Amino acid sequence: GKSGNQKAPNAYVLVGAASFVGTGEQTFTDKDARALCQAQGCYDHTNHTKRLNNGKSNFLTGSKDKGWSLTHPGLKQAALLIKEMIQPDAD
Repeated sequence: GKSGNQKAPNAYVLVGAASFVGTGEQTFTDKDARALCQAQGCYDHTNHTKRLNNGKSNFLTGSKDKGWSLTHPGLKQAALLIKEMIQPDAD
């Protein structure tokens, strides 16, 4: 994504995908996803939760306190994001 509003939800999807690949489970902690957001510069302390809920996507279920789970549509989104990251620009 180009903005924090796109990057933060994508980071959560990618953390879910990494968990799935590594453990076979689609669950992950909010702490892990926030750490990626911080590392990538898309964590906004005052608007982080709003950014996650802004798209109202069906890619994730869960909460900050209980943890997150990547849904099947989330897995498809993760595959698209990974494909975008590894393919060279067509421009």
